[in-house]
Amino acid sequence: MFKNTLRVFDTKLERQSVMVNQICLDNAYMACAYDLANHLSRSQKRKVGTVIVSRTNHIIGDGVNGMPPGDSNQLETPDGQTKLEVFCAEHNAFGKLATSPYSSEGATLYTTYSPCRQCTKQIIACKIARVVYAEEDTGNEHGSLDLLRRSGIRVERFINRVVNDDQMTRQDEGRMIDFDEDRYR
Repeated sequence: MFKNTLRVFDTKLERQSVMVNQICLDNAYMACAYDLANHLSRSQKRKVGTVIVSRTNHIIGDGVNGMPPGDSNQLETPDGQTKLEVFCAEHNAFGKLATSPYSSEGATLYTTYSPCRQCTKQIIACKIARVVYAEEDTGNEHGSLDLLRRSGIRVERFINRVVNDDQMTRQDEGRMIDFDEDRYR
């Protein structure tokens, strides 16, 4: 009765195809996060972009670090310190998501920098399943990545990969970042 409900990979090629697809998606969504940061963030110190992607691979939220609406676009003080009122990119992305009909449950969050402690709590509350970050915040002594992992969220450091189907081998499978085959069955 339930025989056809469980998807099982028939061949090594099928399994590799799914991994290649995930790498391509990761590259594309992280490129979106960087494009947002580079074109929309007004920060002189650190431009941060975030994209939230649903389980069905649709972008359901995005944001950059910035000031509250109606405030100046100056994110740093004259001495180069980030102003306290600056919203994180993740915070802005969740704000957009909150006004949409979409659910963040099981979604993936792509961000150019690892999230701060406050955004980490928001990620957990919104039931994000996976966080992919490109650069770790050097001032991240508060253990936000560890908190995400302890909460059951998959955390992956983004590594840009150029994938050629002909070059994908068994050896390449070992280099995947926490690839979970069961998720794609």
